[in-house]
Amino acid sequence: MKFNMKYLTKKRIINILITIILCIAIPRIENYTYEFKDIMYRDFRNFGTELENLNEKILKKLVFKDTTMEEEFINSKIAHSFINNNSIISRHSSDYDGFEEMYDYKINGTIENILYDGKITDSEEKYLSLLYSYNNELIKEHNNLLDKYNASNTMFNKRSLKIYEVFSSKAESLLNTSKYRFLQDYVGEYKKEDIEEAKRYCEEIFAKVVKNKDLKYSKDLSADPYMYIYETKVQVDRVIEDNEDYVEYNVEFYNRTGSMNIEAVAYSVLESTNLIDKEKVIKKLDNKAKKIVSKFSNDLINYERKVIYDGKNIECIKYSYIEEDKGIYDEMKGIELVLEIDGLVSSFSIVYPNNKELVTPKLSKDDILEKIDEKAEIKDIFPIRNVENEIEYEVHLKYKDDMYAAVFDGNEGNLKYYGKEIRNYNQNKE
Repeated sequence: MKFNMKYLTKKRIINILITIILCIAIPRIENYTYEFKDIMYRDFRNFGTELENLNEKILKKLVFKDTTMEEEFINSKIAHSFINNNSIISRHSSDYDGFEEMYDYKINGTIENILYDGKITDSEEKYLSLLYSYNNELIKEHNNLLDKYNASNTMFNKRSLKIYEVFSSKAESLLNTSKYRFLQDYVGEYKKEDIEEAKRYCEEIFAKVVKNKDLKYSKDLSADPYMYIYETKVQVDRVIEDNEDYVEYNVEFYNRTGSMNIEAVAYSVLESTNLIDKEKVIKKLDNKAKKIVSKFSNDLINYERKVIYDGKNIECIKYSYIEEDKGIYDEMKGIELVLEIDGLVSSFSIVYPNNKELVTPKLSKDDILEKIDEKAEIKDIFPIRNVENEIEYEVHLKYKDDMYAAVFDGNEGNLKYYGKEIRNYNQNKE
């Protein structure tokens, strides 16, 4: 038998290389696996601790009727880390959707909305009380699993996948019992008539901005009990060309503030690289924006017009409007509009008109400026009524080479915000 020595040598070299790679890779893979399981153990323990912290806060609200706000009722970072681990390792992650959604993003918003008006109604108390009991059930299961595996990192790591699965399965099955189903079905203090009234208002605004179209309420999308979301699909209205394209819209109405948003969620637009005369098209967009906002008010100030680029190509134009009354900028009468380069309305927001009287602030500009150290260079100061009907002052100041905004309560003078998010209502007014 004749052997090809060159082939055997090459094959041997390949085998040696594979062996070397495996010798290097396997320990690293094992190390990464151990590190991941170590993270899982830490996140599992942290989530249990956070459930206990949440119940302490809930009990305070129930026993003392305390409606003061917390920065967060459940630590969103800890909750998300646990839920994220669960989604990665679970073979049936979709089976835990209700439990995961509730702790990942619903609880903080729901409790905040409950306390927003400074009182706790019977249905709100029922929600908090049931949530407290449900958390207690999860805490017991959490502690039982840790006790079963001696609360040991090493022991936990050997069964971590099983532990996560057992805990999440228990949490989901409990949530779907008749006792706790209310936590998923809770829709706040709003009734079917509220949803229909919001729908009527949203359809009225949608007709002015896009076109006359029926909206369909989406219970699945309306995860926040204080937000109603409606869906529709319309043929695209372009300033450049006509075709048979359709765009899908979500229309959101937030009961707490009366804010209403129109968002295009599925659509295609013409790229600006195909435009022969971009300036002519931009002028058409400006005219379309003026036509839309004129349907709502003739007193709106276009304080910002921002052309947004995708590389060198124009993608869209964002128009921002606000009304000024008694020297106060009124966010309850503000409008935000985004037009894509081909004229499609991709975003629009407005606040429901509530006819609340605009009350001037108790403090003057000088009262506010006295609170700021003279080392900071004051660039601007003006009063604002925000969407929650609160009067505040925004101060623009320069420290060294950096610009900052400071927001003060207009009646008490408390500092509400300090950072680089600046509202330029006093500039570029048209």
